[in-house]
Amino acid sequence: MDHITFFLLVLKFGEVLVITGGYKFQIPRRIESQEVSPETTYAAFLVFKLPQDQSTFEAPIEMYDANADSKESFIYLASPPHTPVIGPKFEENTYNPLNRYKGNALPQQRTDGWMEVEIWQFKTKTTPESVPMDLKFEHPRKKNLKGLIVQGIELRPI
Repeated sequence: MDHITFFLLVLKFGEVLVITGGYKFQIPRRIESQEVSPETTYAAFLVFKLPQDQSTFEAPIEMYDANADSKESFIYLASPPHTPVIGPKFEENTYNPLNRYKGNALPQQRTDGWMEVEIWQFKTKTTPESVPMDLKFEHPRKKNLKGLIVQGIELRPI
C-alpha cells in the first residue's frame, strides 16, 4: 500500500488535531497488518503546521512511544537557529555545511504547505502483524503548544 493511501486511512476523513492549550499531546494508533508490506522498513512522519508565533517551538520536543521500552527522543518542530562558528580571526568565514545537524529530527517543508519530521522507524516481519503505536509528545519546559495543528502520521517505506 502506498504512503498516500495509508495517510488517508490515518486521517479518518480529513480531521486534524488543533492544540488549544497544554504542553503535551498524544497520538495513539494501531497499524494493521494489511496496511503494511512484509519485511519492509518504514519511517513515520509527523505532519503538522506551526502557528504564526513559533517561539515556543524552537526548543526540541520530547517524544516517546508508550508501548515500547525505548528511551525518549527529541524532535524539532521549528528549524533550530544557525549558530555561527567564530574562527581565530574575525574576518575568517568558518561556516561549514558539513558541521550542521545530521539527524532526521529536523522538520522539512512539504510541497502541500505542511511540515513533516521523521519521528519513528520500524521493520515489519515476514508475516506482518499489527504494530501498536502510542506516541506521546511533550515540551521539556512545559511551554504551551497552543496553535500547533497536527494533520496526522504518514508512513513511507524507506
